[in-house]
Amino acid sequence: MASPQQTEFDLNQPPSVERIFLGWHEPLLPLAVRYLARDWQGGVLDLSDQIVVVPTRNASRRLREALALHAAERDSGVLPPILLNPDDLLVPRDPEFPLASQAESLIAWVEVLRTIEPTDFPALFPKEIPAQSFSWALHTARQFQQVQSLLGEAAHHASYAAKVLGEHDLEPERWQELAHLEQLTHRHLLQQNRLPRQQARRLALENPALPPQGKSLLLLGLPDPPPALETLLENLAAKLPLAVAIHAPEEKAALFTRWGLPHEDWLQGPLDLPEEALQQARHPAEQAGKAAALVSEHPEPHLVAAVGVPDPEVLAPLQEELAQRGLASFDPAGTPLSRQGICHLLRLWREFLGQPALSTFRELLRVPGVAAAAGSFEVPEGSTPFPASQVLRAFDDFHEAHLCESLDDAWAVLPYDQRKFGAVIGRALSWAQFHLRNGERQPLGESLPSLLADIYAHTDLPADEGFATTAQLCQEVLQELQELPLAGISASESFQLYQTLLEQQTIPDARPDHALDLPGWLELPWEDAPHLVLTGCNEGSLPESVQGHPWLPNRARILLGLRHNAHREARDRHLLTSLLAARQATGRVDLLFGRTTSQGDPLRPSRLLLATSAEDLPARVNLLFRESDNAPQPLPWTLGWQLTPPAPGDPPATLSVTSFASYLACPFRYYLKHQLRMQRPDLDRSELNARDFGTFTHHILEKFADSSAASSESAKEIAECFDDLVSQQLVETYGERLSAPLILQANSIRQRLRWWAHLEARQRAGGWRILTTEAPLAPADHPFQLEGMTLKGYIDRIEEHPEEGLRILDFKTKKKPTPVIKAHLRNLKRSETLSDFPAWQQLKEGKREQVWSNLQIPLYLLALRDRYPKRPRTAGYVQLGATKGDVHLDLWESLDHEVLDAAEDCARGVARAIREQIFWPPTQRVEHDDFEELLFAKPTEAVQPTTLSATRPVHPTASPAHD
Repeated sequence: MASPQQTEFDLNQPPSVERIFLGWHEPLLPLAVRYLARDWQGGVLDLSDQIVVVPTRNASRRLREALALHAAERDSGVLPPILLNPDDLLVPRDPEFPLASQAESLIAWVEVLRTIEPTDFPALFPKEIPAQSFSWALHTARQFQQVQSLLGEAAHHASYAAKVLGEHDLEPERWQELAHLEQLTHRHLLQQNRLPRQQARRLALENPALPPQGKSLLLLGLPDPPPALETLLENLAAKLPLAVAIHAPEEKAALFTRWGLPHEDWLQGPLDLPEEALQQARHPAEQAGKAAALVSEHPEPHLVAAVGVPDPEVLAPLQEELAQRGLASFDPAGTPLSRQGICHLLRLWREFLGQPALSTFRELLRVPGVAAAAGSFEVPEGSTPFPASQVLRAFDDFHEAHLCESLDDAWAVLPYDQRKFGAVIGRALSWAQFHLRNGERQPLGESLPSLLADIYAHTDLPADEGFATTAQLCQEVLQELQELPLAGISASESFQLYQTLLEQQTIPDARPDHALDLPGWLELPWEDAPHLVLTGCNEGSLPESVQGHPWLPNRARILLGLRHNAHREARDRHLLTSLLAARQATGRVDLLFGRTTSQGDPLRPSRLLLATSAEDLPARVNLLFRESDNAPQPLPWTLGWQLTPPAPGDPPATLSVTSFASYLACPFRYYLKHQLRMQRPDLDRSELNARDFGTFTHHILEKFADSSAASSESAKEIAECFDDLVSQQLVETYGERLSAPLILQANSIRQRLRWWAHLEARQRAGGWRILTTEAPLAPADHPFQLEGMTLKGYIDRIEEHPEEGLRILDFKTKKKPTPVIKAHLRNLKRSETLSDFPAWQQLKEGKREQVWSNLQIPLYLLALRDRYPKRPRTAGYVQLGATKGDVHLDLWESLDHEVLDAAEDCARGVARAIREQIFWPPTQRVEHDDFEELLFAKPTEAVQPTTLSATRPVHPTASPAHD
């Protein structure tokens, strides 16, 4: 095997710097081990006096392990070299002040931004800032810190950038103002005896903190060091023997700088990519599936394969796909803490701490452990905790009933809540109030651990290594936060800062046994697996590119000597070439690229895949953009599965009057709604829906009937009574503070009732008086039954006249009223005939053919027939529409005995069908479908009616006889 080539560069290179070309006939890792052990004569392999700089922490780990294995092959050990990463060198030796942490720098920026006058910085803040809030300052500070970090690649200050970019007319005023702010921030840190990181990096260029035992320094496989490192190395070259080890053969020497960076000459010429290595996939999930299938071809994939993941969108589906195949995986980059459940919990709690909205609390209750903790708060002696499910159900129902926006609103209406969940709501609200007060009165270091301990004590989360690591990181960041100067910051702001710092952390993953490595792009040179699968070979990921940065676009980066797109492309061409060359003799590389993102946005293959000769380019384009041979053709949309409803149980003993309309509209949807009790709660609404709007209005009318104004003939007195009742009902139901939508809806109810007050007064003057309201349809002494089932319901109002007898009124609050007759009977559609309906649903009057769609008013009259047999009866709606003309009495004058008998026939037919459990087939489409999202408007396709198949056809041809 050929030894690495050591060559001198040009005459300008200091004699103490040498470039070492390791070749690329093998992966970098074994070549690096052999080079470091080249002079080993036996005994312990002692490399402890060498400083070796590698690009990442994972590269350090891989090199240390490989050296240990190399020594173990000779039954010996190793004293490893001093392994550093580039940033480790860019730290000054013996600075006057301790180096400011990222958190200290961030809070310094925040404090400066909150004390400046924004109008003094018109280029930075061209628009007026309504309030220099902590949130605004924190968000802006993070943006400025990012700019500082990018400039720090070359150890630049903002003032240097302002000078260079100003000479090229690249927003000089904005950069000058940023430089001024940076100086204020540095001054603030120095006053706190902290050295700004930008100044520390400048100091390190002249006096880096090198380990004293290091006798030489080797840059090993470092194709992309920060530009500041080159300046530092220039200063070190005369003081310390330096060497640069490059993963390339000597004949490529002219393509690298003196410090081993690929020249832009790499951008010229084709790349030798085997066509069989190029594979396309439609989306990240398919890339993951193909990658997993490729590595699964090996009996023990972890010994011979690795999967590179330049595109992070492929990582999660890849890990899932490998797990489904029984393969463990390891991501050297670790897991961002922001993806952990605790960060979701903390985000919600910070929002709740800043503004205790009930909607936020209801969302918090859905986090594991919170509802159980709230239900277990200060349980009285002799009582038991409320289970989490009961707490969640109680708050959902409470929201449906009261639409409270805050905890204070909830406390205000709780005494009026007559439901059985009142104790549950009160205990959970007390729990929330207890921890809110702790958060406001106690330091975050005391209140937050108390809150988290309470919540996690009520979960069954495993206390594994990952959980312990997360908890330790949370504690470390909390400890760091407590040491920061945070004078004048509220509890909510302190929590927001903690959350920001926490979400910047990364949890190092534990490496499972026999795990398949999933390295990122810059980790791949240190991967020695013979079979390499590279996913995400798309433009933007490979080569990595930066477009449209608001502060540092590509041109500005070039002018400032920062990493830029041409440099990245040269680097990535070199890395891809070396990865392919290292496996050309004994190995394999597969290059996968996607056609779209997971959201369906189109992707382009990497330009590196198109780097071929002009003669071969058309064939390469056809290869990359061809339709996949095994790609399935797009199929018409179909349901993924069918729903199988449970079989009907015993027939119900009672039927509600309103359920008849549901059955007439669709027997199957009636079954879902009334017998399976299925409904979709609207948990996010902040205003009354149509049902609640009507219920609220009915409560007012019911209370009015018990007031002294009920017998008044004065429209003014009646209207004033309605206003008072609305105000009282609003407080009892929704609290003192109403949302804007509720205020508008309440005003709409007031206006409709004012219009009705005039008609109400006329009815009193005309001799009508209110006999009863909310009258039960079937009281115990007068049960109303059909086909053996008792009918239930309440009549809104029964009025009495000395001459005209009884009148039944049902109040309706639709915006645009439906006449009472049309609400009960409808004409046939053009696509329908009477034979489509059972005979008992039909109504023929001369040439007119109609079918029943509702039976509410006729059933009210039928129920009162036996209780008041000799009194005349009329019935109809009180229409309380949105305009004055739509507020009126709407009596069903033509509801004679013949029509009433037809309605009774229909009611008996419905009752018999329900008793006999006839719920199939369904109506294909209905006017208002509560189950549209469940059935996709195709119930016969969405449902497998196996459990309903024993029923008879829903439309019998014969009309049922009277009992």
